[in-house]
Amino acid sequence: MLQKTFFALWFLSFLSNAYGFGSSTICFINGTFVIGDACSHQSSDSQVLIAKPSTDSATTHKTTTSASSSFASPTTVNNVAIKSSSSSAASESPFSVSPPASKQTSSSSSQISSSRTTSSSPPWATLPTIGNAPKPKGSSFELVTFYQGEDFVNNWDYFTASDPTHGNVHYVNQQDALSLGLVQVEKNVTTIKVDDTTQLSSGQNRNSVRISSKKRVTGGLVVANISAMPTGCSIWPAFWLVGDSWPSHGEVDIIEGVNRQTRNQITLHTLPGCTRNDNAKPAAGQSIAFSGTPLQVSCDVTVNSNSGCGIMSTQANSFGLGFNQNGGGVLAMMWDTMGIRVWSFLNGSVPDDLTQMNPTPSKWPIPDAYWSAATCPVDKYFANMMMVFDTTLCGDFAGALFPSSGCPGTCAETVADPTNFKNAKWIINSVAVYN
Repeated sequence: MLQKTFFALWFLSFLSNAYGFGSSTICFINGTFVIGDACSHQSSDSQVLIAKPSTDSATTHKTTTSASSSFASPTTVNNVAIKSSSSSAASESPFSVSPPASKQTSSSSSQISSSRTTSSSPPWATLPTIGNAPKPKGSSFELVTFYQGEDFVNNWDYFTASDPTHGNVHYVNQQDALSLGLVQVEKNVTTIKVDDTTQLSSGQNRNSVRISSKKRVTGGLVVANISAMPTGCSIWPAFWLVGDSWPSHGEVDIIEGVNRQTRNQITLHTLPGCTRNDNAKPAAGQSIAFSGTPLQVSCDVTVNSNSGCGIMSTQANSFGLGFNQNGGGVLAMMWDTMGIRVWSFLNGSVPDDLTQMNPTPSKWPIPDAYWSAATCPVDKYFANMMMVFDTTLCGDFAGALFPSSGCPGTCAETVADPTNFKNAKWIINSVAVYN
């Protein structure tokens, strides 16, 4: 996420036409940006580009610097109790799952150890890297890691460096996130939020949280059960995977969007050579169909201002306020020898096998997004990836698109007013990793 001034303007035009974000057409003709009727002279073969900003040379795209604190007990941090959410939304999801009972949670790689035993959390995998690329057919999935409730406190790192996407946020450490109520756990539901109480001066940064899993994923199935995501003007939330070495180990954006966007954008970012080829020939008995709207073809971070090769979901309410009002949903990312696929299952359409924690992707409908290994060999471009939840404000993406989003005032003015962030929260029921 990303240097976007140039390509954000193209994206404005795309969103305006396809999704109703703004009323003015913006195009680029003969080296000049043109707004309005003059765009009628734009060539018919011009390409709509989704903008995702490039990183500074001194910082990897989304490098995670952890600053986790040691726990005095599983429910306290430096004698500060984990706060319970008072939000009525932080209740059991209508499609919540109950993992195997009477399992002990532990982590050999974490500095924080927990001896607690719950009736709702299966065991941690103790391997430093989770999973290997499974065969796409004839294989059953085994649950290897399950995150729920306090797991997002104990077993994820808290990023505290400056936002590499130039957002107006101050990412707080684990202890402050708990003491300030920005991370709350109630009934095994985790809320991760942006500060919604502090009045700031225009241009000041607002407290927020960015966490990344201590364990890594290389292949398999990642399933995120989410009741709500941050939404509103200036807000840029994302759930994504990124390699320890970016871009060598790649990036997969499973949930991403900004401001008042209503459809989820799914994107890959890689080294040169990975592309989305809709005409790739699948292996016998396999399908490469997907339902989303393709954006860029090249996933190469060195071209198109690191816009990546995105696919926009065609499902209404797959992102933002509508997603939340519908009761959330389940996002599933499958990474195997066929490539990478992402499904968005909104509340009411979640397959029974997912709620029963026995995923059977072969029975699911076609995915929202799919990148074939035929033109993007996943074993070459993706490895050893951490999962990340974050919420930044303004920055290279939300800030660039703010004027076209129907939001009042300026992005900086919006950030200053805490009342704009009552809905800036993740409500996470669970994240499961299968192999």
